[in-house]
Amino acid sequence: MPVMGWAEFHQLTATRRVLTWADVDACGIARSTFDDRSRTEGWPARPYPGVIVPPGPPLTPRQRIEAAVRSVTGEVWVGGHAALFLHGVIDRPPTQTLLWVPVSHRGATSRTRLVRRTSLLTAEDSLRIDGFPTVQAAWALRDVAGETSLERLRNLAVDARFKQVLGPPDLDWVVRKDRRFAGRRCLAQVAEDLRDDGSDSGFEFRVFEELAAVGLAPDRKQKRLWTPGRPRDVDIAYDRYRVGVDCDGLAYHGRDQQDADAERDNDIAAHGGWVILKLTWRMQFGTKWTAFVDQLEHVLTARGHPGRQV
Repeated sequence: MPVMGWAEFHQLTATRRVLTWADVDACGIARSTFDDRSRTEGWPARPYPGVIVPPGPPLTPRQRIEAAVRSVTGEVWVGGHAALFLHGVIDRPPTQTLLWVPVSHRGATSRTRLVRRTSLLTAEDSLRIDGFPTVQAAWALRDVAGETSLERLRNLAVDARFKQVLGPPDLDWVVRKDRRFAGRRCLAQVAEDLRDDGSDSGFEFRVFEELAAVGLAPDRKQKRLWTPGRPRDVDIAYDRYRVGVDCDGLAYHGRDQQDADAERDNDIAAHGGWVILKLTWRMQFGTKWTAFVDQLEHVLTARGHPGRQV
């Protein structure tokens, strides 16, 4: 590569938000010269040793992950919340990225403190997402299990399954393979909870558990009804009494989904004789949960249900 001047190097930084010393060396600029010029121009602090960020807008989440990955030479895997972000399970990861490296990697911990060594990860436990080597979703959940609540961990796991990045046996595999990590008991509990659960969201799972706790245990979840033209699913069903609960969580229920839900409920009422009650996230976690349970019990008893069995 021909030697560049500072002006040409600036043109390079216009297209690249994450650089390393290797990029500076390849441009033929002495490191001492680079340090002096970047300090004079007020370049931002380096997010990791050896990683350089030109002036400009804040790094995007993917650029922050790139900065972490480029701070470590050799084999590396993105883990934790950053991996969940790349899998599409969460919307925004923390500013610092957890990385995994093989135990044979000797220099990683001197480059960034968020590096963990492992002999457990193999090729089948990782994949590439957006060019980043990333642990499978089950391993990412293992990373965060020790720093989150059981309910939050369950919600993440169900959302990962909804995104089709987590299969039914994946959590069991991680729990069996790794016998010692923070939060292992919680992750094992989530694996047990979701083994035969058909809910599409952590919210739906919680509603099912709460209804069972107040003595109104549903018969099954994800009841499929056959209406003219297409099958329709009921989130939580009281099959014998033809009563269902539709759980409108905060995610996956935009305007288009609301229209689809309304069409589904109308089909179920018109052709199946079912009563569908709507439950939103705010109703369940706010002050209206008790009123909803009373309404549900009223509808059920009107159709022959014996009422709460506490």
